[in-house]
Amino acid sequence: MNYLVIDTETTGLSPRIHEMIEFAAIYIEDGEKRHDFCFHIHPEYIERANPIALEINGYDIKNPRPAIPQRSGAKRINKILQGCKEGTIIVGHNVNFDLRFIAILLSRFGLRGLYPKLVLDTVPLSKSLYPELKSVKLSNVCKHLNLKQRNAHTALSDCEDVMNIINGVNINPSDLENLDLWKLIDQYGDLSD
Repeated sequence: MNYLVIDTETTGLSPRIHEMIEFAAIYIEDGEKRHDFCFHIHPEYIERANPIALEINGYDIKNPRPAIPQRSGAKRINKILQGCKEGTIIVGHNVNFDLRFIAILLSRFGLRGLYPKLVLDTVPLSKSLYPELKSVKLSNVCKHLNLKQRNAHTALSDCEDVMNIINGVNINPSDLENLDLWKLIDQYGDLSD
């Protein structure tokens, strides 16, 4: 089973207004971690950024991180997605949020990296497995599973946390038959809304 754990950090919640400023992915092939990717993307419209989002992500407008241009970020993400084997499951915590930002970034540059893939969102997975949790935000699920978070709200660290959740519950995306599969794994449609 192959899966790609993804996470993005953004300048806000709306993919039509805000921008992706960090992308990370971990590619798992046949149960083994094969590659990880992480890079910052330079925002073109920082004036649209939500100050709370920037604070959460540790982004300092006066002292921005080294980052690649938007077009280069889109090309790298496209190459990562296109490099996945057929049948790869995209995994993330509230993954449709990330996929919407990815789809809009790629479409700005005429790239089509989001061909239909299976998607596993660990938010409904966590709700199904841990109904006693009042909130299934990533930090709460990690705490519930006694998983130590390294750097919350950095894309690669969040990918590692999601990977640890999958491993921590001893569930491989191929072993989900006992759960409500249609709530957990879905083929996404139009992600541009």
